[in-house]
Amino acid sequence: TMPAPSFFSDRAQHFRFASWNFRAGKHAADHSSFRAALHYYKNGIAFLSHDLWLEDTYELCLKLYEGAAFSSSALGENSLVSMYANDIINNVNLEDSLVAQSLLIGSLSVLGKYKESVARGITVLRQLKFDIPATQTPTVVMQTLERTERE
Repeated sequence: TMPAPSFFSDRAQHFRFASWNFRAGKHAADHSSFRAALHYYKNGIAFLSHDLWLEDTYELCLKLYEGAAFSSSALGENSLVSMYANDIINNVNLEDSLVAQSLLIGSLSVLGKYKESVARGITVLRQLKFDIPATQTPTVVMQTLERTERE
């Protein structure tokens, strides 16, 4: 993340400029201009560089990072998807990280990292309290099917 421009010293101004960059990025993404969208999202993140993930900047950070990860994904910039998605995952609760988790899993799949992709997906599902056995034996599959048919 690049540092906030030094000629804006007021924290409220930084937040305002970050918000404007978010809106510009969303507008660009809504019109499939993902290169421009990524530029605006990156600038928005830069304006918040000293105040990332604080209580009063949390929602805006999440929107900027999700926008940057999504735009990076649309551009095929998988290393950026990973960077922005992991920044989200490392700074928010599980429920707020689901978009980032999805983008990261998709990025891993695009890179041909199928085992990693499946492992991450299973980990997220387990964190969401889905009962996923460690091994899928034919017996486990049949028991699950029988239980599902009864419910």
